[in-house]
Amino acid sequence: MMEGDYSNRTLAYLLLVVLFVSVVGTFITLSKISGFGIPSISISGSATSTTGTTQLQVAPTLMISLITTLVDYGTCSPNTSLPINIATVFDSNDTRLGGALEGQCTGLTPNPKNITIENQGNVEANVTVNTNNNILAIGNNMSLFFAFVNATNALGCYKTTAGFPGATWINFTVNNTDYNTCQNLTYSGGFDREWVYFRLYAPRDSSPGARSAILTFTAHNVQV
Repeated sequence: MMEGDYSNRTLAYLLLVVLFVSVVGTFITLSKISGFGIPSISISGSATSTTGTTQLQVAPTLMISLITTLVDYGTCSPNTSLPINIATVFDSNDTRLGGALEGQCTGLTPNPKNITIENQGNVEANVTVNTNNNILAIGNNMSLFFAFVNATNALGCYKTTAGFPGATWINFTVNNTDYNTCQNLTYSGGFDREWVYFRLYAPRDSSPGARSAILTFTAHNVQV
């Protein structure tokens, strides 16, 4: 056998050894990655958890609603025993339907005795009321007053211990003019309502006929 043949065989054997080592090394590496009984390796720089942010901004909503919208006195008769210059008083929250200065009305029971206003927005509101005051426009010096009560202990609204208006009756003296009923009516559940009552002064010589007044309630932004 020639010397060149030995050299070729030696090179072939060496090549086979290199291939065997390469195959075995690749198998071991794959085993580690695949978890074939050998602890897996972790990738450097990888996190197991992280955080993100979701945010929004709630827009302010100014909104009121009337839970009750009508106060119906029915048919009222002035007190004829009073002097001609003394008007009969009709209070919507008075359940007696009679008294020293009062006549008789057929309504109010079981009709609502007040208009109920609710803050249905998500900010505090200043509430005002105005009227076209048709009651003043028709009849002989008939006058319309209102008083407001904090129905649910809302901050800013007047409330008496009896739950009815006290001495504060406000006269609608100017048509289509805003009159305050409640400052800072809150929007919190259970504390977001107010009641508005009415008082009529009717002279004994008031002419017969229907009387009505359209009331407009408006919510205003609370000035900080």
